[in-house]
Amino acid sequence: MFLGPHERHPILTALLSILGILLAIFVFRGFFERGFSLVQRPFASAGTWVHQQTRGWTDASRCSKSKIEKAEQERIFLAVDFEALSRLKEENEDLKKRLSFAEKKGFRLVSGQVIARTSNEESRTFLIDRGTEDGVNIGQPAIIENGVLVGKVIATTRATATVSSLTDPLTSTAAAVLNKDRTVGITRGLSGSLIRLQFVPHNEKLNINDLLVTSGLESDVPSGLLIGTINSVKSDKAEPFQEAVVEPFADMRHRGSMTVIIGFAL
Repeated sequence: MFLGPHERHPILTALLSILGILLAIFVFRGFFERGFSLVQRPFASAGTWVHQQTRGWTDASRCSKSKIEKAEQERIFLAVDFEALSRLKEENEDLKKRLSFAEKKGFRLVSGQVIARTSNEESRTFLIDRGTEDGVNIGQPAIIENGVLVGKVIATTRATATVSSLTDPLTSTAAAVLNKDRTVGITRGLSGSLIRLQFVPHNEKLNINDLLVTSGLESDVPSGLLIGTINSVKSDKAEPFQEAVVEPFADMRHRGSMTVIIGFAL
């Protein structure tokens, strides 16, 4: 089948147009590439500048070992300063409460810092930096905040005193439950951070959450110092007395100071 003259003409025109376009692209290829390069160049330069400016952020050569160590030391110093400031603020607030309590009750107080601790199954004591020169004597009570009892002095030197914690198994304190009849008993330290209330007659009523305070039956320990709250009661009729487990108001494991009541203001 043959194409006529009129049919060949459009095909030939199309082929010539395609060849012309290809020839133009080939001839002017360098011009197009140069134009594209001109457009691309500012973006490439900007990218290079950004890379150079930020390279030090992750470049190990600019972050030497000595600089890292110096930064770590500065961070540690800041943390220590913050901890010391927080502790000082806490102790200052505690001291204000103790002084306010002493003023209301008419007590003479001596505040001391804890400089040593012992904590084991046989003993839980604190050594403070106040002694007989400051009026501290054996048997006197140690408190924190608003009259919260934490222990009693069991040994002294001229400059120091040993305070036995309420949770020490060898520490006993005359205590009273603030109920209608003001039930009286004796506290002793229990395992862990608890206290046992003992020698309470069966005819006395003990309730969970009852408040326990000092009874005032000891010559050096005034009445009304806060001890803790009852969290369980054991009442066995086969035993001569009932007992209770008491949770103290204060945990001296996290305290750095305390105050000893050395007498009444004149």
